[in-house]
Amino acid sequence: MPEYLLGRRTPETFEHVVKYPFAAAAPFELEMELGLPAWHQDHNQNGWNGCVGWSGSMMMSILNGGVRYDETWLWNNAKANDEWADTNPGDNNGTSVNAACKVLKAQGHVLRGQPAPSLNEGISEYRWARNADEVRAGLSARIPVDIGVNWYQAFDNAETINGEYWIGRGSSWGVVRGGHAVCLYAGSDARQAVKIKNSWPGYPEVWLPYASLNRLLGEYGEALIVTDRGGAQPGPLPPSPEGRFFTTARSWIFHRRGHRGLQPTRWFQTWWQAYAAGLRPCGLCRPSMWGARDDDDR
Repeated sequence: MPEYLLGRRTPETFEHVVKYPFAAAAPFELEMELGLPAWHQDHNQNGWNGCVGWSGSMMMSILNGGVRYDETWLWNNAKANDEWADTNPGDNNGTSVNAACKVLKAQGHVLRGQPAPSLNEGISEYRWARNADEVRAGLSARIPVDIGVNWYQAFDNAETINGEYWIGRGSSWGVVRGGHAVCLYAGSDARQAVKIKNSWPGYPEVWLPYASLNRLLGEYGEALIVTDRGGAQPGPLPPSPEGRFFTTARSWIFHRRGHRGLQPTRWFQTWWQAYAAGLRPCGLCRPSMWGARDDDDR
């Protein structure tokens, strides 16, 4: 069995989660899977304890249409800005999801092949999910979720059930090997599970039960949900089940299923209120800010 490297540290405090919780209404039903980038099989932390850089970069790649980011740059800059004196750019120490999040907000990210970061490739607003229902709410908005959690020995060996790979079933997981960061990109109420994209070569995409996710988040886990990409101008995202594409978070317009000839757009102050009311976003509409009005149903 290959040695899977980790690299996530538990933050010294959880003030960031207390100050910026993701208090969204859970969706009534969730069955969705975001498209992974075409190159995702090459998503490999390359023998480094840099999972935080790789998971955060995968999250941003899915958000921004599959472009590829410099994972090492994010990992090193997170270490330069975290709370630990023994983590420095160039070493092989881990860091936290919170530290990487601060870098994405303050500096943006670096596209592979580019010399410097761009704020257009970063985030401007984010929140922290505290349980599986809040993660479900983020996924229902087609937002991948970057989590940092304890990684147990049993998770190294996924089990196959009905042709699908699973971890975290049952309660006997062995010892905690360390902390690890991965990207959640799918959720299924039928399975009662979320799906993980890891950064290890040969490791499959695995399902993790909601109950196990709750346990892991309760063990000082982090779950980052981007709520605004700010000035980013992303490429097209994977289509919604209705076949429509999404724009940036602050530009989402919500109206009833279908596009023309229906009732005028109904506006909500927050996108999760719109979801709770059964509305869905549509990127074909003219972008506008939350709380604005556009009664022409374009």
